[in-house]
Amino acid sequence: YSGYGKTVGAAFTAAQTGAAYIEAKSIWTQRSLLEAIAEELGIVRFERTAPRLLRQIIEELNRQPRPLIIDEMDYLVKKQSVEIIRDIHDATPAAILMIGEEALPGKLKEWERFDNRILVATAAEPAS
Repeated sequence: YSGYGKTVGAAFTAAQTGAAYIEAKSIWTQRSLLEAIAEELGIVRFERTAPRLLRQIIEELNRQPRPLIIDEMDYLVKKQSVEIIRDIHDATPAAILMIGEEALPGKLKEWERFDNRILVATAAEPAS
């Protein structure tokens, strides 16, 4: 539920561990998602096409593995961007932490190949 401190906890964890942290936005396109991840990874010159930019992200995460934290994952489910995250997961050693509303695990069940890769789904508890 909102107000539990998930975003603050995620940002803190990213700062402590060097994880790449993005907070998805409601108006993002698939290209916006890729650009946000690339920017967070320190990629300066983005490839022109989405497939090439995805390849850049994959190469960077293979060159310098680090976790990827995605806050507001619900927006990516609505925008049909789940498969991009699966592509990154399958091609890199990066652990991916997804944060979203309480219904997120159920929403992700629509993508069986994605859902099969989820190790743990845990409900947030209030932070103090």
